[in-house]
Amino acid sequence: MLEYYTIMIEVRDSDLKLLRDEDGGVRTHWVYEIKSTKEQAYEEMKRLEKTLRTWMPDRSIDIELSYFNEISRTYPVIACLSNNEIQEIT
Repeated sequence: MLEYYTIMIEVRDSDLKLLRDEDGGVRTHWVYEIKSTKEQAYEEMKRLEKTLRTWMPDRSIDIELSYFNEISRTYPVIACLSNNEIQEIT
């Protein structure tokens, strides 16, 4: 079943400091939504991590997958990807 998921990407340097944008401001994370199945969302996380790792091999890359919970009106994280390994959060 297709659902809306939110993917959040956080990239840090080798000292685990957040990246800065062209104006010198701290760029904490990037967020975007996708409409997919949970399995497709996991594959998208892996694809993103692989692409970012190619561009920035010396960076720490963390990706989180969440969805909007209508009842609590929150975005609980359901999975994290770090070092090419997805960890489901229950």
